[in-house]
Amino acid sequence: MENYQILSNNYADAEQGFEIQDLDATFISWDTPVRNVLKKHRHLLKVDVYRPLSFVSFLYPVRVGNMIIENLGTNLSIKTIQDLLKLMRLIA
Repeated sequence: MENYQILSNNYADAEQGFEIQDLDATFISWDTPVRNVLKKHRHLLKVDVYRPLSFVSFLYPVRVGNMIIENLGTNLSIKTIQDLLKLMRLIA
């Protein structure tokens, strides 16, 4: 099962960042630190309940250039209690 779709339109913004396909079409630059995405856009994120605070994905599809990706997410590196506390402060 594919989790992506290729669009017929060509978008020239893939080098600048990606667009979350929410109602506001939120665009996030590749230069944005992860902590800023977690803090500013937490309403667009979901945490895997089976792996709490270790896997975060977007609630909406994400467009990168002319490709739409479903369930785009990442594993967060949580190795110590301090890492966990830092992350909890960012998303709280």
